[in-house]
Order: sequence, then C-alpha cells, then structure tokens
Amino acid sequence: MNFFMRNSGFRYLFALMLAFLFSMSFVHASENQQNSSAGSLQPIKVIFGWNHQFQYAGFYAAKKRGFFKEAGLDVTLDSWNQKSVTEQVVSGDYQIGIDNSMLLAEYLNGQPIKFLFPSLQSSPLTLLSHFPVTNLNELRGGKMMFSENYELWGMLAKGGLTADDVEIHPHSRSLEDFISHKTDFFAAYTTNEPAQLDEIGVPYYLVNPQDFGINSVGDIAITSAQFAQENPDAVKSFSEAVIKGWEYALSNPNEIVEYIYQNYPIVKSQKALFYEANRLSAYVRNGNQAIGQFSISKLNMMASDLYSIGLISKQALIEFNPHELIVDNTPIRLTAEEKQFLKENPIIKIANDTNWEPFEFIDQHGNYSGIAADYLAEIEQLLGIRFKPLKTENWDMAVKLMTSGELDMYSCATPTPLRQQYAKFTQPYISVPMVFLGDSDHGYINDITILRNKTVAAVRNHASTEYIRTHFPYIRLLLVEDVDEGIKAVERGNAFVYAGNLAVINNQLRTKDYFHLSIIGELGSSFELSMGVRHDKEILRTI
Repeated sequence: MNFFMRNSGFRYLFALMLAFLFSMSFVHASENQQNSSAGSLQPIKVIFGWNHQFQYAGFYAAKKRGFFKEAGLDVTLDSWNQKSVTEQVVSGDYQIGIDNSMLLAEYLNGQPIKFLFPSLQSSPLTLLSHFPVTNLNELRGGKMMFSENYELWGMLAKGGLTADDVEIHPHSRSLEDFISHKTDFFAAYTTNEPAQLDEIGVPYYLVNPQDFGINSVGDIAITSAQFAQENPDAVKSFSEAVIKGWEYALSNPNEIVEYIYQNYPIVKSQKALFYEANRLSAYVRNGNQAIGQFSISKLNMMASDLYSIGLISKQALIEFNPHELIVDNTPIRLTAEEKQFLKENPIIKIANDTNWEPFEFIDQHGNYSGIAADYLAEIEQLLGIRFKPLKTENWDMAVKLMTSGELDMYSCATPTPLRQQYAKFTQPYISVPMVFLGDSDHGYINDITILRNKTVAAVRNHASTEYIRTHFPYIRLLLVEDVDEGIKAVERGNAFVYAGNLAVINNQLRTKDYFHLSIIGELGSSFELSMGVRHDKEILRTI
C-alpha cells in the first residue's frame, strides 16, 4: 500500500477532488444541455416604436409565461432607438417591428413589409393641448410635435389644414417638451401621458382624432416580406404567442405591470403603468374584432383616407388588396364540443338564394357562386366541412325549408325580427342600403309617404318586404319570386317601384337592358347580411 493511500488526510483530500470534478462535470453537462435547448430556439428580435410600457403588455406576457419558448422562439424585446422601425425590419436588423398606422402608407409606397396583427383595434392616439380646441382651425399656426402619423394628418385634413398651416417638429418622446411649453401640441396616447401629467399636476386638454371621424388600428406588428416568406411557421407561432399573451395580460394586469417594472427600463412610475393597464383593454378588445384580427373594411377606409390626405397615389389605392398585405395568422380555436359537432355534422345544408347576384346565385354551370359562396368556401377549408346549397328552389322555398328545420343555416340573410324567432345570427359581414328602383321620370323619392296607396314590388320573404310591412303598412306590396320579376313588374307598369338591395339592383342594371329605370330613393334601412343558424344548432353560430 503506497504512502498516498495510507495517509488519511490525503485520502480525504482525494475524495474531495473527485467529488468536485464530478460536480463540475455535472454542471457543465447541465449547462451544455441548457445551451443546446436554447440553441434549438429560433431567435427573434423585436423593436417597439415607443418606450417600454404596458402598451406592449401582450409581448411581455408571452415572454414571462413562456408562450414564446413553447412556440420554439427566443424573443428579445427592444424599445424605440430613434431609427425607423420599418427600415430596421426590412434590413433584417430586427425580424419584427411594432409601429403606428403610417405603416400602411409605407407599404402602399413600396416598402416590402407584411402585416401580422394589430395590438389595438382602435387607436388611443391624441394631441395634448395647453388650451381647449373645439374647432380644428384653432390648430392653425401652432407648434406640433408628432411623428409621421395617419390619424393626425387625417385630422388636420378634416380641418382643411396642411403641413404649411402648422409648425411640425419631430417627436422627441419626451413629455417635458410639452410641460415646458416647447410645443403647443404633443402627440400622445390617452392611455399613457395624461396619467403622467395628472400625477404631477400639469393641466392639459385632449384633441382626439376620433372626435373628428378619424380612426384606425394601432400598434401594428410587421415583418419583412422576405422573412415572412422564408419563415412562415415562426411568423405564425410568434403572432399566436403574442395574442395569447394579450389574453393573459388583460386578465392579469397587476402581474404583468410588476414584471415590466422589474425587468425593463421604465420612464414613468409604476402608478402610471397601472393607469395605462386599466385603460388599454378597451382598445385591445374593441367592437366585434377578435384580439389581433384586422378589419378589412377599416384597412380599406384607411387607404382611402391616406389617398385623400395626399400620402399615397391614386394608383396605389386602386391596386391595394388588404389580403396581399396581411399574413393570416388567425388561429382556429375550437372547443371540444365544437369539434365534436363538426365531426357529427360534416355537411351543412344552407338556405341560399338561387338568383341574388352578386351575393349568391346558381351560375350557368349549376355551381353555387357569389360573394357569400366565396366566404363559405374559405370556411370549408378552415373547418374541413362542406356546405350543401339549394340549386333549384327560389328564396321563398328556402325560407320555408329553413323554418321547417330541413335546412341548417342562412348563408346571407338579414336578421329580421321574424327570422330571429327561429334562428341565431352572426355579426353582419356585408351591409348594403335598401333602395327603390323606378322610372327616372318620377324624380327622386325624398319622402316615402309619396308611395301611399302605390304598388311596390318586393321579393317574397326578403328583408325589404318585412321592413315595409312593419314601418309603412300603407304601401301596397306586390310579392314576386325574384329580383328579375320585380324589376320587370316596374318596367311593365305593374308596380310603381321595386324595393331591394342596392348591389343586386346595380348588378341587374349593369348586365341587362332596363330602359329609363334607375335608383330613385332609399328606404332608410340596410341589408345587414349575416349568417344565421337554427336555434337547435346554435353552436354552429359561434363556430
């Protein structure tokens, strides 16, 4: 036995050395495992268009709760760095950027970007003012501090003002510039700066674009067209994680406020963060749009306003297709009950009109066609079911089959009081005015009492028929089977006017020769076209 093994002190030291080496190897193995795990996550760098605050709560919640990691992403969140968000995303310095609605103008002016989702369904953007403003002309000559912004440019245009009528300075992001009267008007969020001013007792007034008819989505997430094309799964996973984060943040605002305050450089008090959290929910959840979902009609309206303001060309407006701009990341989240319903009901029988172009009709090849048909085709792809339309019956028969329970749902119908007795309707997805078609020699009908004791043609069981019966019982109705028959009744003198849907009538006038006939009045209501399901299949409405 050698000296080393005989000496107890050395034996003890040797044991310690072995234990230390073993523990270090375990630590290194653990670190290598962690590094390997982190290395499997795809890095995503995000640049915000403003300072760290609750405005971006969905992103912080997704990071804190591990939603990004669950999606296979390693996400870094950076605040505004005084550089263009769009340029940094297009260059690849950042994969995702969050900025205001002027991003739409940048896209329409040629920037290769894609929209992912809006955090805010309506914009809380406002102008802080040192005095009350009741007329936009009172802004004339004032010093303004704001970034390029659709809402504020649009509001100026509403007041007949241009950049020459006000003194515009680049936004400093420093509220001190407003407090010190360095500027007369300061672009801010109603959810943010007012609380900071209240906290220190500085008086202010708000000039809200929404009060002057300007509204848009806010805090739009973008990526480059190249990154979207090369990383579709990462883009989709990122969007779903943030939307999930928003749902969590709105339900647990105190937790997320504390997380933001402890983990990011904040330029305002924790009290101001709570103020923001309490007010932001109304902008994230607004109207009937789901969190993070774009309204196509709102994007079209914004594009039209941008053209009116002079920020995009007429050609850009004409060529604009929102569907080409948006990366569709809307997840289909169904409950177990909803999935079971679809499994048991793979074919949905619809009550449709066979002659109501452009909304729905049976074409010359016997195919169900039109706007409603296009919507249903998309839903078929999303849900893996099939819609079976009527192909031989008229609208009156479709209604009778629906009320008798032989059909499952209306594809494109107005939720009238009578129909709501046996069906549940979705929110409208198309809105079109009810109008009168008649001989142009009659002149325009400004007062519907002119039609007293006159004959008005209307399709049997159409919403216009029910509306006239309810609101104008003194009008004589001639019930017809379809639009063609109604228009011909006017042409032949059997009816004074035909009451119906503006788009359908225009389509008929465009495709057929009806001499001397034109739109000569409005009923004062609209066809709010929805999908409606029988009461005993109400689950289909939510699906």
